[in-house]
Amino acid sequence: MIKWLSRILKPRDKVIIGEWRTKHSLYRDIINNINDTGKLPNGYVLPNNIKITLNEKKHKKASIYDVVFEFGQEEPVLEEIRELAKKLQEIALIGDKETAVSFYAAITKYDDVINLIDPFLEEISNYSLIIEPHLFAFANDMALNTGHQNSVKFGIAILGLCQNQVVIEKLKLLGLHEEFTLYVVIALLNLIENPEEDLFELGKQVNGWGKIQLVDRLARISESDEVKEWLITDGYKNNIHNQYLASTCAIHGELSTKLDHETIEPELYIAASEILDVLLSPGPCDDISSYEDAPKALMAFIKHSYQHANHIKDFVLLHKIKAYLNEMLLNTKRDNKWNDRKITDCLVIIAKITDCDTWKVIVTNILINPYDKNYLHAREAATLMGLTAI
Repeated sequence: MIKWLSRILKPRDKVIIGEWRTKHSLYRDIINNINDTGKLPNGYVLPNNIKITLNEKKHKKASIYDVVFEFGQEEPVLEEIRELAKKLQEIALIGDKETAVSFYAAITKYDDVINLIDPFLEEISNYSLIIEPHLFAFANDMALNTGHQNSVKFGIAILGLCQNQVVIEKLKLLGLHEEFTLYVVIALLNLIENPEEDLFELGKQVNGWGKIQLVDRLARISESDEVKEWLITDGYKNNIHNQYLASTCAIHGELSTKLDHETIEPELYIAASEILDVLLSPGPCDDISSYEDAPKALMAFIKHSYQHANHIKDFVLLHKIKAYLNEMLLNTKRDNKWNDRKITDCLVIIAKITDCDTWKVIVTNILINPYDKNYLHAREAATLMGLTAI
């Protein structure tokens, strides 16, 4: 009895549990920097990652780039994924604070987790996780109340599985930063039965890799005419390379159908010219060969050029199309939607449009001023005309 009382009365060492949440979270920093247009300003940089260190046995710092996930995972990392899943299960069951700290510390030791999250989500699909009252709160804190990118990404991914739509608007704000856009897109696809409107809203606010990843998914589920129109006029534009989205937007935005009218608006002609130009140019991904409706789109575009080709860029593009068609004439394995008659008819129309003295006047006027924004296009056009560029 005395020993029992002494154990109760004897002061114990206080267990220190590290705090992984912060008021200075990445989410708050993002919302504090959103400008009047609803976007993050160019040059905005996320604050430095906040880490915590546990007094555990030290291991060699892990790097996700040391692991090949495409063809197989190294067993130590697979074991870590299993341990993370067990930790998350414990958090979901009892909301254990020490486990939450341990989970945060484990994921923030990686340089990046883009290739880690999918196998983690696959692993936890084997568990029957209880969402309330602990799991949703934990994921919400990870996404909105922490200062480390890895934590935010894991939080977004887990929130996507929690089926609580209360976080949708906050997720869309996180998605404004390119680092989180893809994770938010996947979460929205899991949270919303028809996420087209939400993805469309977010897509108009991003401009880099995030937009590329978002539009690639939005285009495949789009049904509204408004979204399809946007895919053609603006959806393909990004600050990485327009070719990443040109083919996707041409296909799912139904470019060939939009061009298949007697007359079109100048805005459509300009957008079509930009899309076709990148598809006909060397680039990092899908080109004109991946666009099944290219023959129909090109024939319609050439026809509309009679009315709309009035810019030096149009002259250069028509010559690029001419070169492509000449290659088709010589290609015995060409698309069966092309035949010699169609190709020849297109070449005749192009010749009628480009063999005009007006173009020489336009080029000469531009070449007078080397600071003209169209100067480089004019030099290219001059070469095509056989003129001596200034």
